[in-house]
Amino acid sequence: MTRESLFYKIISAIHIVLFTSMLVFGMIFLSGNLFAMPVLGTAFMLGKDAIYKKLDINDSVVKTYFKYLKKALKLMRFCPINVILLLNIAGMLMAAKAELFMYSVVCLALISFLLVFMLYIAGYYTFVNEKVSLMEVMLCMLLKPQYLVPVFAIMVLCTFFASTAWGIVLFFTGTFFLFALEVLVFVQTLYYKKMMGKLEEDDEFYYMINRTERTNRKEK
Repeated sequence: MTRESLFYKIISAIHIVLFTSMLVFGMIFLSGNLFAMPVLGTAFMLGKDAIYKKLDINDSVVKTYFKYLKKALKLMRFCPINVILLLNIAGMLMAAKAELFMYSVVCLALISFLLVFMLYIAGYYTFVNEKVSLMEVMLCMLLKPQYLVPVFAIMVLCTFFASTAWGIVLFFTGTFFLFALEVLVFVQTLYYKKMMGKLEEDDEFYYMINRTERTNRKEK
């Protein structure tokens, strides 16, 4: 079996997803969500390596994870978002128990929005600038609603169907879904960087944005 074989790549992908999921969601669960921001930043940096085909499957996943985590600890300054998230989760559970349907829906929407916002903060940190500006993150997030809506819908579904079983699934395979969401966030950061004049022409994915914009102009 050669390292270039499809079977080897599949086994390597399973290995990466398994170990990164255990590290990412294990740390989130054990910290009561308080370390979610640096952990998400770490996961997105691993995902960036995968997107740009720089992830060396022969390196230690654990070693790479903790190297990126040390770098992403600066995202702890956004810890208040996690606190607000936890308060809304508590509010939703209390409202559901008291049969306050509308309050539960409001809390559900706020939880989903905060989760989406956290993903975009991690995306901005990873693909745009390590000096994160929340206003710029919001602008990036709203720039292309067609990418934002699916991310928000997925967060609504994840929140609504949250359970112990779903937590177990995330613990073992969660980064597979996280990397898929990262791709949507990544595309939006490309558009944002293009709008701000920060997207280099030698970027591997520059052609994708130019081709899409040319197609849109022709349709108009």
